[in-house]
Amino acid sequence: MKKIGLLSIVLMALTITALGTEPLEENIKKDNSIKWNGSVSMQNQHYWRGMQTGSGLSFEAGASLSLSDGLTAGIWNGTALNSSYKEIDFYLTYSTHGYSFSVLDYYCPRDAVFSNEFGDLNETSTPHLVDIQVGYYPDHFPFSIMVSTMVWGDDLDGQGKNNYSTYIELAYNNTIEDMTTQLLVGYNVWQSMYSESAGIVNIEATADYKIMQSGSFSLNCNTRFIYNPIRTDIYFGGGISVKRH
Repeated sequence: MKKIGLLSIVLMALTITALGTEPLEENIKKDNSIKWNGSVSMQNQHYWRGMQTGSGLSFEAGASLSLSDGLTAGIWNGTALNSSYKEIDFYLTYSTHGYSFSVLDYYCPRDAVFSNEFGDLNETSTPHLVDIQVGYYPDHFPFSIMVSTMVWGDDLDGQGKNNYSTYIELAYNNTIEDMTTQLLVGYNVWQSMYSESAGIVNIEATADYKIMQSGSFSLNCNTRFIYNPIRTDIYFGGGISVKRH
């Protein structure tokens, strides 16, 4: 059943990409310029899909390159100042007409960030986790949806088999002057890394407010409320960031 669900998601992604209005090659011809965005932030701690992944102040930074019209590559890093959490992510995303298809590599080392673990590609021991995401983020409609499935790496059950952990997220997005808000619900499809049973694992409300802007850079503050119904966990998060748009 899990493999059938995964195959359905992949086929949907390929179909969405194929239904884009123009081939990728034509987009590259239209815009050969490379644009970049980035951010540096300090958060009270790191949260992800209804879970707390660190226990202290988290320094986070990321950058992305728009390689062509619709194709983006990026890197993101998060490190808790007390060393309770470390992560480096690499991703490649293709977007067209509100649809997106992404492949991500989450690297969460157990020891030092730059260690021999990075080259460990044995699925039974690697700290890497490969995620395939399909999303729909319309420009003129406040709702969005994203489906994520872990297809390889550090997502194994007690028998050493891949859980194919699948997470579906429905979000309502809104912008009020200089503040962007989001209310989302995340659902775990089956027993996986998110929960031992299917159900809602993440109810989250976030707000990001632009304090000031100078040229392409802005200073923002953010806050979030997170509730995980299955684990009955409640979190309050917040931080400040510098962004390059």
